[in-house]
Amino acid sequence: MKKSNFNFDVLDVPDSIRNKLIELSTSIDINKRSRKGSNGWLFFGQNRIHKQKVALKFYDWGGEPKYHAEPKNLAAIDSNNVI
Repeated sequence: MKKSNFNFDVLDVPDSIRNKLIELSTSIDINKRSRKGSNGWLFFGQNRIHKQKVALKFYDWGGEPKYHAEPKNLAAIDSNNVI
C-alpha cells in the first residue's frame, strides 16, 4: 500500500486518535483535516481501493448527553456509507 502524505506527527489530537488515523491510512488516503465543527475531530480522505471519498469523525462529547445526539443520529442511518 502507498504511504500517506498526511503529516500525522503535527496533529494536535489525542494519541489514540493519531494511532487510529495511522492505522486507517493503510486503506484510506487521508488528505485533509477540518477545523470547523465541534464535539470532536473531522478528517477527509479517499478509499485507496474503490476511490470513494470518505469523512472520518472522532467524537469527544465530554460525557454530557446533550452532546451525544449527533453520533446517535448517524448510527440510525441505514446506509452503506455510514459506519
